[in-house]
Amino acid sequence: MSAWAGRGIASLGMAGLWLGVAISLSACAIIDEWQAKPAPAPEPAPPPVATPLPAPAAVAPVPRLPPSPPPPRPQFDLQSLIGMGEQDIAGVLGEPRQVRNDPPAMVWDYQANGCAMSLFFYLDLKSQDFRTLAYNFESGGATDSAKQVCVNRIQESNRDRRR
Repeated sequence: MSAWAGRGIASLGMAGLWLGVAISLSACAIIDEWQAKPAPAPEPAPPPVATPLPAPAAVAPVPRLPPSPPPPRPQFDLQSLIGMGEQDIAGVLGEPRQVRNDPPAMVWDYQANGCAMSLFFYLDLKSQDFRTLAYNFESGGATDSAKQVCVNRIQESNRDRRR
């Protein structure tokens, strides 16, 4: 008789137990091996396709602007000329075309574009400076607006002479 025959059912149970343990352990080994394998890496994305930039548009040169003209002289009331000194008048109207002595006055003559104006300076005894006491327009009309136009022309003409 074989060695197992005497042992009977108990021996078979023990053998089955060992067989079950062996199968279980081998299954664990398979599971461990399966878990130990890294997951396959995802395929890398294809590199981005470089799209060429559009060629820069031709830039037109910026035209140079001519220098701006000097600001116009402020308009003033003709009566404000009365009492002004020589430097003040020269600052407002520019230098006269002609200076003449007509005692007791000194006369500054201005001319521009068809109009003429004379300013009469008299000595101020208190300050010992010459100050305007009167003005006279020789042409261009007698209205206040015509006189203002004449003064504006004189200012413009003297500004052009300084350039």
